Amino acid sequence: FVGDLCAQGINIGANCREAATDARLDTRRVLAYTLWGGGYAPFQHHLFNYLANVTSQCSRARSAVIRTAANAGLAVPLTLYPSFYLTTGLLQGMTPAECVQHFKVTALQVL
Repeated sequence: FVGDLCAQGINIGANCREAATDARLDTRRVLAYTLWGGGYAPFQHHLFNYLANVTSQCSRARSAVIRTAANAGLAVPLTLYPSFYLTTGLLQGMTPAECVQHFKVTALQVL
């Protein structure tokens, strides 16, 4: 919630100065991001607890490597990104196909 408000505030300020427009806060986007975050956070919480239990017998260093690899290599690309783009896209009025296209254009460049 706060992160998107800040990001939009920065963009709105820049757009107003550059184009002398009356840019507005996208409340639908804020709501979509907030709802996704509220839905994803419990999954992530349980995932991190599961990883902690699975790696509890490992050394601290090995446990950290395993948890990081599992999160960054599996959970983020397989659950976080797809759920984020689908949920926020649908809540902002996109079709599922448009959500997939938006994911391909933006997120897949990072992966």
